[in-house]
Amino acid sequence: MIPTLDPAKVALFQYLNRTPPTPWAGASPYDWAESVQAGLGSLYGLSKTSLSRSALRALWTNPAVSVETCFLSTMAWGGMQRGNGRRIWTARSNCLAICADVRAGLHTPASGFQAFSMLRSTKHLPGLGPAYFTKILFFAPPVQDGYILDQWTARSMHLLSGQGTYPAVRKDYSSAAKAKRHKAPAMLRVIVDDKVTSADYVDYCNQVNGLAASLGWHAHQVEERLFSSGGRNPHPWRAQVMTGWNGPSWNFYP
Repeated sequence: MIPTLDPAKVALFQYLNRTPPTPWAGASPYDWAESVQAGLGSLYGLSKTSLSRSALRALWTNPAVSVETCFLSTMAWGGMQRGNGRRIWTARSNCLAICADVRAGLHTPASGFQAFSMLRSTKHLPGLGPAYFTKILFFAPPVQDGYILDQWTARSMHLLSGQGTYPAVRKDYSSAAKAKRHKAPAMLRVIVDDKVTSADYVDYCNQVNGLAASLGWHAHQVEERLFSSGGRNPHPWRAQVMTGWNGPSWNFYP
């Protein structure tokens, strides 16, 4: 069953977002791609400056821009680890075929999620989990009704609903150990689990839509504020997530 959002937590989310977070821009697509494979940035004419969300959407909607350019730019925007970038680029053919179909409007959020998940289950999507393929489902379709599901949006939903199991996440063991050692929950990182199903993803998207309707915000604004912004001076909502979320009885910080 989809967990119900706590009205008090929703009110806190609204209050802490009275000033919007700093927009996320990610890495320079050119620099990121060159670190994945020498010459890749030049081959696909990638931008040497970071892209905004609107600029990235404009790439996907421009039929003159290759799916390779769009994909690499999206992974750079998301800040994918270079090692994972190398892994997925060596196995890119099936992934790019799904990206092209999503871009052409041939997938719903549910079917697109399922298509990527099937590749994950057969080991044909190395380095590209839900946190990154939902970025494709967010930016690529003509109708943008899917949202990014990463550790920050998932943990935000956990906090808003007072539970830590839906959407499912798992430990990043190195950061969990560091967080426990330093008794610093802000150091913790988690990973959206492959156990998340297409139905779970649709439920998450519906929660975003419902939250947007209740607050009178556009759904894309809600998703961006669930993600929030970090760094040395995290946005108030990101700070709330980092310090107020502890997962389902994981006892990271006894």
